[in-house]
Amino acid sequence: MMRMDVGAHVSHNAARFPDKTVLIQDDRKVTYRELDQETNRVANAIRAAGAETGDRIALVMSSTIAWVEAFVGVIKSGCVAVPLNYRLMAREIAELVADSGAKIVFVSSDLLHLVSELTGVEVQIVFDTEDRQAFLGSASTEPCGIEIDRSWTKVIMYTGGTTGPSKGVMLSHENVFWNTLHETIDTRMHEDDNTMLLTPLHHAAALNCWLLPHLYLGATATIVPKYDTALAIRTIEKHRVTNAFTPPSMARDIFNHPDAASADLSSFERWYVGGANLSKRDRDRMHELIPG
Repeated sequence: MMRMDVGAHVSHNAARFPDKTVLIQDDRKVTYRELDQETNRVANAIRAAGAETGDRIALVMSSTIAWVEAFVGVIKSGCVAVPLNYRLMAREIAELVADSGAKIVFVSSDLLHLVSELTGVEVQIVFDTEDRQAFLGSASTEPCGIEIDRSWTKVIMYTGGTTGPSKGVMLSHENVFWNTLHETIDTRMHEDDNTMLLTPLHHAAALNCWLLPHLYLGATATIVPKYDTALAIRTIEKHRVTNAFTPPSMARDIFNHPDAASADLSSFERWYVGGANLSKRDRDRMHELIPG
């Protein structure tokens, strides 16, 4: 039977090409073998902390390699990932954590101010400090043995809340998997791709439409934690990025930037734009910058 969970996809690709780079951030690179082993550790530590299948685990984390390790580890443990928007206020984060029923919260050290009002949380781990290593301890790098059912909830993603309170959208492993296949086909992704993730991983665009399809294919994802136009251009050139998603405003920032014309962007094959209208003039400027 076809496995529909991202943990199985990571493990499968770790067996196919263990030494292939799966994640890049700045000068750090992680292989599929390393990601598979580290996410097994996270999953085993989660179960050792008392979490059971279906428990919710919130991620209040910056978009980094650590975010991906936490997310995939949660999925491998049989729990439900609840990625939260780090641009919210502490009060709003507390409301969403309570609404989701999360028992465990993973937080980045730069976002500790956002978890200052949490109540009822059993375990809170600062995931990019020694706190993480203490939590993982001697957890095994072997699979934790949880068989994921495709009908289980995989992730709860909260809506933007522009017309009322944010609502938790419950997506099953099967929901997300078919989206992964549709995105792969529609955007012509392949295993030799290196996608640049410029938008936050707690949002469906970066997570469901770009990261997860690349993990399914055995491709590479390059994470830019905080958007900067010059950095985005250097990242394409340095890491030979093949594709990326941007809203139109970012696209205009890139093709109007003085560094763009002199940079080697020849590896950049596909530029996806969404979230607002893209004018013909903007499209023409994109093609002028990167012909073909």
